[in-house]
Amino acid sequence: MNSDEVEHLHELLKIHKRRVNVLEQQAAKYGINCPPEIKLEIEDLQEQIAHFESNLQGNVIQSYLQGRETLSQFNREMDSVTNGLSKVVVEEKRIYRFFGLPVWSVVISRTILTLLVLVVGIGMGLALPQPDRTALEQSAQQTAMIAFNGTVAAVAAQQRAVATQQAAITEKQAAVAAQQVAQQTALSVRQAVVATQQAAITQKQAIEQTALAVQQAAVVAQQTDVAAQQAAVAATRAALELRATATRAQPRATPTPAP
Repeated sequence: MNSDEVEHLHELLKIHKRRVNVLEQQAAKYGINCPPEIKLEIEDLQEQIAHFESNLQGNVIQSYLQGRETLSQFNREMDSVTNGLSKVVVEEKRIYRFFGLPVWSVVISRTILTLLVLVVGIGMGLALPQPDRTALEQSAQQTAMIAFNGTVAAVAAQQRAVATQQAAITEKQAAVAAQQVAQQTALSVRQAVVATQQAAITQKQAIEQTALAVQQAAVVAQQTDVAAQQAAVAATRAALELRATATRAQPRATPTPAP
């Protein structure tokens, strides 16, 4: 059930509830003389309201189950990411800086070693004859080139390790954020289910209270009718007694003798 259908059911539910309220007010005004068509329409509307609420509650439960399944999937992905991160080994290399300039690191130590090799080679070359000096310079240049290539490779490896660590941290943060969203969604769905149940209970109690009030009003009306009938009987009896008393108190006429 999509969002449009859910909204349509909510609108129908509101309309039917308003109609039931109006009909119940009319039934309360009629009392025991309420027309049957009003009672039947109230029962039909209540059945339709119960059907709509059942559909909405089923949709909420389905959304809750889907949220739980999504949360379980995120947990499984989170576990796989954690296992992958546990296998990543990042080598930390400290670099000491002075006014923003690196003064010592593994790269600098290798560079210093290379320079020492070059200085020793140049010194030995100066002390040796010219042919031997040329061969030594070539060897020193090759050694310096190898050391430089090793330095470049070390820097690249360090950069790759840092990039791998940052990517792992970013992936872990994304997984944690997704898990939090899934948990929040599941909590919202659970709260919606509870709110729907509470609304159904409240509506049922209101209907029961309204029915009880209608019954009490009918009983009061019957009692009022009985009291009125009893008062009418008592008034009739009192009138008859007064008439009888007046008749007994009236003097009888004396017959006049004939001349």
